[in-house]
Amino acid sequence: MNKTDKMLSRTRKEFRNFCKENRLRYKLDECGDPISPCRGKKFKDQLYWSGDEGYFGVFISRCTEVKYKNIKKKLVKFGCKVMQDGDQEGTFKVKHKNALKVAELLGTVKTPVSEERRLAATKRMQKLWKSGAMKK
Repeated sequence: MNKTDKMLSRTRKEFRNFCKENRLRYKLDECGDPISPCRGKKFKDQLYWSGDEGYFGVFISRCTEVKYKNIKKKLVKFGCKVMQDGDQEGTFKVKHKNALKVAELLGTVKTPVSEERRLAATKRMQKLWKSGAMKK
């Protein structure tokens, strides 16, 4: 493994750990690269692994130019640098220290669930599995 491959592997792990530590959604896109997509299907916004050391990527898309420009202003205020700027979509890069604010703005943070509620759901599922109501 050469120096570049090691750096890419390290930055990829940093992105995964960042998502895990901050309860962000995490999945792989169609190319196999890690992303943190927003909730819902209204927008295709995402925080993504860019491969740059110290930075994550941000993709946003809106249905009108006005809505795009409004969210772009907020992202720039959070410290994002514009990489590609279109009429209704764009890509940005953001330093790790500002990425959580951006993730909250985009809605990639998982819905918070209390520990007691999580345990209650686990017990319900265990009962269903034992009773045979849930089949593999």
